[in-house]
Amino acid sequence: MNPEHALNRIVDCVEAAALLPFEAGLAFEKDAFLRSVAHPQSVAFRHVFRAERSIDRSLIERDGAKFFLAAPTGTMVVQRLKNAMNNAAQHIVEAGASREDVDAAMVGYGFQRGPFGGTQTGIGGGQISRQIVAALVAEGGVCLDQNLVKRPADIDVLAVHGIGFPCRTGGPMRAAQTDGLLGFRNDMRRWAEHSDLWAVPDVLNVAVKHAAGFDAVSDL
Repeated sequence: MNPEHALNRIVDCVEAAALLPFEAGLAFEKDAFLRSVAHPQSVAFRHVFRAERSIDRSLIERDGAKFFLAAPTGTMVVQRLKNAMNNAAQHIVEAGASREDVDAAMVGYGFQRGPFGGTQTGIGGGQISRQIVAALVAEGGVCLDQNLVKRPADIDVLAVHGIGFPCRTGGPMRAAQTDGLLGFRNDMRRWAEHSDLWAVPDVLNVAVKHAAGFDAVSDL
């Protein structure tokens, strides 16, 4: 995803206002607005905003516009997510990728630094980032099964505020939903043949049956 999507649309609208007739300019602006609202980044940001305000305060505490992990539960879930990410990264390295490749993939995905501490981005790495996101989805599902969190969106908030997961993707559960839950589950089943890190959680099996995905699971 391009993090500058909305900014680019604003620039387009400014240019349109200078070049197009008034009515045409208004139509252009409306179309740009609707496209921006429907863009996955916009959906993700709004998802995190709502989830931050509905999450149980035993997981996240709020002080004005700032959010802090609540001990002990919120901190414990975040540590499990960190472990899942680090274990998946190590497994990927053992399968043949370099640590630099893994770090570059995750920085390119939107993290400030990779699991091994690197801060430089690189070309490609989509498969690596997808595997690591999938490991977070798997661990998030276990946390749901163990009633450590109430809804998939809780995992997203904890990932954003606890492990630096890029907010523009909405967190691991939302990112998987954006990419397509059925395809995600198929990949996880294949990867799970080599490691339980990618064992498909029950919540994903339920979510793929609904058009609204994890959102529907939250309402059940």
